[in-house]
Amino acid sequence: MSIGPVQSIVSSGEAQSADVQPRAPQQPPTSSREQVQVAQPVRPDPQPAAKREAQAAKAAEAYPQDQVQVARDTELRNELIFKYVDHAGNVIFQVPSNEALSVKRGIQQEFEQRANRSAERER
Repeated sequence: MSIGPVQSIVSSGEAQSADVQPRAPQQPPTSSREQVQVAQPVRPDPQPAAKREAQAAKAAEAYPQDQVQVARDTELRNELIFKYVDHAGNVIFQVPSNEALSVKRGIQQEFEQRANRSAERER
């Protein structure tokens, strides 16, 4: 992407001269009533750490947390299955999904059946 030169717009009453100097930056007017804000120092929490931890534990009990469950599917050569479960035990999300596991199981069964058929033919 390229950007061409910008053309300036000059009003009919103005003449543009080649020796125009840029303006010096203007200083904002200073007032004798200027207020200087000073940052306040950060003060540590007055509560002891044990009390804060107790409050955090109480809050955690009031709002049950979701859990991550890890399982192995022995049919699929110990495939790991991760389930994200809410506090009621309902599955929120699963990796790999049930559909993906079903496809993998179907493929595995097909391979096993073909292996059994080829083993029977060799006899």
